[in-house]
Amino acid sequence: MDAVAIAKWIAAVIVLIVFYRKVIKPFIGKALELSAKEEIEGKTHITFDEDELEPPDNSAELRRRAERSLELSQADRMEQIKYDALREKLRRITEGAPRQSSNTIGALLKDNDRH
Repeated sequence: MDAVAIAKWIAAVIVLIVFYRKVIKPFIGKALELSAKEEIEGKTHITFDEDELEPPDNSAELRRRAERSLELSQADRMEQIKYDALREKLRRITEGAPRQSSNTIGALLKDNDRH
C-alpha cells in the first residue's frame, strides 16, 4: 500500500472514532439511563384498560373493541357491515343446502378459471 491509501484508512478510522464518541456513546448512555429510570419508577409505556383484559362475550363486542382500537372511518364501517351481511346470508344458505352450495361455488370457480 502506498502512503495515500494508508492516510485514507487512518482518516476513516479517526472519523469513525469521533462519530462513536460524539453520537453513539451519548445515545447509548441516555437510553440506558431512561430504561433504568423506568425500572425504578415501575412505569411502562403500554397501558391496558380493565375491559380489554377480559375476553369478549360475543363477536359484536370483539368488533366494537377492534373498531375502537383501529378507529375505522365511517366508509370502512359501512363496507364492513355490507361484508358481514353478505357473509351471514351465505352462511344461512350453506346451512340450508350445503351440497347445492358447494356445487354452485365449484361451478363459479371453474367459470372464473376459464376467464
